[in-house]
Amino acid sequence: MQTETFGQTLRRLRQQAGLTQTCLAKQVGWSQSQVCRAENDRSLPSADIAKQLDTVLHADGELHQRYHEAVAERQARTTARRVIRPRGPRRRQVIGLAGAAASAALLPAGLARLIAELDTPWPGRVTPSDVAAVEQGIVDLIDRDHRYGGGPIHHMVLGQLRWATSLLGGSFLPGVRQRLHRAIAHLADLAAWTTADVGNVTAAHRLAAFALQHARESGDPGIVVHVASIWSRILTQANNPHAALEVLDLAYRHTRVIPPPAVSMLHVMSALAAARLPDTTACQRHLDLANRAFRPPTGDDPGWLAFFTAAKLAGDTGTALFDLARTSGHWPEDTLTRSLSDAVATYPDSRARSKAVAAARLAAFCYRVDNLDEANQAARLGVRLAHGVRSVQVAESIAILADTAARHQRDAEVQDIVTDAHRILARYPAIQTVRT
Repeated sequence: MQTETFGQTLRRLRQQAGLTQTCLAKQVGWSQSQVCRAENDRSLPSADIAKQLDTVLHADGELHQRYHEAVAERQARTTARRVIRPRGPRRRQVIGLAGAAASAALLPAGLARLIAELDTPWPGRVTPSDVAAVEQGIVDLIDRDHRYGGGPIHHMVLGQLRWATSLLGGSFLPGVRQRLHRAIAHLADLAAWTTADVGNVTAAHRLAAFALQHARESGDPGIVVHVASIWSRILTQANNPHAALEVLDLAYRHTRVIPPPAVSMLHVMSALAAARLPDTTACQRHLDLANRAFRPPTGDDPGWLAFFTAAKLAGDTGTALFDLARTSGHWPEDTLTRSLSDAVATYPDSRARSKAVAAARLAAFCYRVDNLDEANQAARLGVRLAHGVRSVQVAESIAILADTAARHQRDAEVQDIVTDAHRILARYPAIQTVRT
């Protein structure tokens, strides 16, 4: 279910109350045109008017919450425009962040400023429904991330993170604070992931450290495992596999109390890091352990595990083998093509980013071994999906595809695919083609 905007919520509540825009406007000292503009999300009222609207429409805080979310998102976009992309941190700095988060030390200054810019009020008492709203927002944002990549949504995630962290200033019933810390950890983890997906790796590391701190405070070892695994993936993609493996050590301490899909996920993360070293033996060992431990997530598993499906396992296995082949020079044709083909066949279209990456890498491998028919078919799919996604991950895979396909430039269909791939890459000036 998609989260409503402030305007959509206002219109729904007004209609449920049986009020016209003019009637509602009179009750709060507004004009009909102002109500119309607010319902169309063209403007926001003042905080006082928003509170009056919530009271008049008997919204029990729902409209007031939507108002704060809209304000937070707007402020997040404004802040993000002022951010200058810094250079990536060294490995020791990354491990230092993990250690600081694990010991609940002070946040890094840049991240502290990011989170501290909160000027929206929090409720006096934080209820389970407040936390449930944050949790549902995470579900909606994850779905958008899978469909469109980090580019279109990372500002939205930061806005939601602002609101969630502001709730920490309220008072809590027993158990609610821990639940909120767990939700904040998951949301900050998503913020780290989407921020890395737009190329700002330094900010992503800071957000991951923030997520790990709240995961610790939640007392839930599962969310610690999730945050550590996603952080390790960010580090691996930034070509820092040693740091990725050290972060994963935080997660392996909890393998006795997490479900089998989470154990499988950890081994896949280790395989991805080992592939970048390269360490062929370790990579293959972790892939074998991942396949042994895997089972599809069920309704009894925590929500953050829902993404780790059979398609995800196949896609990550194929990615690990592809990266290992590029770093080691050994190309295991059968296992690599089988894994990537399975991922392409089983990923739903709603997982557009993951499906595009798998298709682009399958195409690159098939071009390398001169299997043009299968390469062109996979390449067309990867390029088509990539047009609808804003993601550095996808762009890097398309760059590899374009470079590998270029060796078959005499083929007319390949020429069209390469041309289309370069149209996509034109949106990512920092991405360079890489020889495979």
